[in-house]
Amino acid sequence: MAGLRNDIDEIETQVFLGDPGVSRRIYQLSREVIEFQRAARPLLDLRDVADHATAVAAILFAPNLIGTVYGMNFRHMPELEWAAGYPMSLGLMAVVCGALYVAFKRRGWL
Repeated sequence: MAGLRNDIDEIETQVFLGDPGVSRRIYQLSREVIEFQRAARPLLDLRDVADHATAVAAILFAPNLIGTVYGMNFRHMPELEWAAGYPMSLGLMAVVCGALYVAFKRRGWL
């Protein structure tokens, strides 16, 4: 990109100086831009995959975080005495994962 920007600046200078060889430079620059576009096009697909991976990682992080807190084996956690503590934690994991999935789906990241 820096090289293309440099070429554009040089061509602008040539145009304003009235250099007759500027048309050839413009043609060469247009060829470079086309080659650059061909080389960069596959990178868009990789960026899309990276967006999906970031979204999936966030969805998987939520139950991991909740499970980690419950796996610490504290003695004084009120949730451990509740009959619905375990199902509630699983439900919380499902709700958080579902909410993240819907949010990422709406944004087009999944």
